[in-house]
Amino acid sequence: MNKNEKVCIGWIDGGTVHTGFASHISKILLNRNDRISDVVCASGPYLSNNRNLMVEMFLETEADWLLSLDSDLVIGVDSFDLLVEGADKTKYPILGGIYYLPLGNGTNIVPSAMRMNENGIGGSFLTFDEVEHADGIISELHSVGGGFALIHRSVFEKIQQFTGEKFCWFKDEYREELDSWISDDVYFYATCRALNINISTHPKTTSFHLKTFKLGLDTFKNYASLNQQGHDHNHDHGHNHGDPNPHQHEHPQDWMPNKKFNWWTKKKKVN
Repeated sequence: MNKNEKVCIGWIDGGTVHTGFASHISKILLNRNDRISDVVCASGPYLSNNRNLMVEMFLETEADWLLSLDSDLVIGVDSFDLLVEGADKTKYPILGGIYYLPLGNGTNIVPSAMRMNENGIGGSFLTFDEVEHADGIISELHSVGGGFALIHRSVFEKIQQFTGEKFCWFKDEYREELDSWISDDVYFYATCRALNINISTHPKTTSFHLKTFKLGLDTFKNYASLNQQGHDHNHDHGHNHGDPNPHQHEHPQDWMPNKKFNWWTKKKKVN
């Protein structure tokens, strides 16, 4: 991104945001206010309508780029910097950051980026190896998540010129070939592909997706089993079981999702 280009931060919500999201957005605003010119927010119960309102407000600003966010994501200043450094209105007009999506009620975790299938029909989520061992920006993708993406204003203008409509970027519609309704950013990225707009992601970005999950007997049994395994293995056989810091916690309950978090927002010291 050129030094003189400005970013508008935009997000959608249902009327509330997570405290972690608010804290980290505040940290970005405190530390990168020279790069950010505007903030827009669209609230309401309808995803596609919210995103259209967000884009409409963005286009009324003089900012060059929209950082599109979901209000349950925690994005660090370092990941903001990676997107800003990598974004290019010609080469990478859409540059997504990586966040993770729980599919099948949390039984499968996938990254927020899909590559094109070899037959040219549809896309498949990037694998762990593709994300972990990527050498720089991954380009020519099928789609990236609309909850963490830096998009140049020319993308929205090109779509509007192509469709001739006002609220043309995000849409709910029935797709006969899928035998299903689609909504939100599925339509948006399909339009981008039709217009040969390059879709990319920066795999070195990081985030946390703040989700809730269903608690019941099965959950209790699974976690009790993990706890028992920890005792049986004497906590020192290199087993991870999903713990991000396996050698720092004696018990699995130390990293369970009910663990409380505190957020501290501060501006970095300037030397």
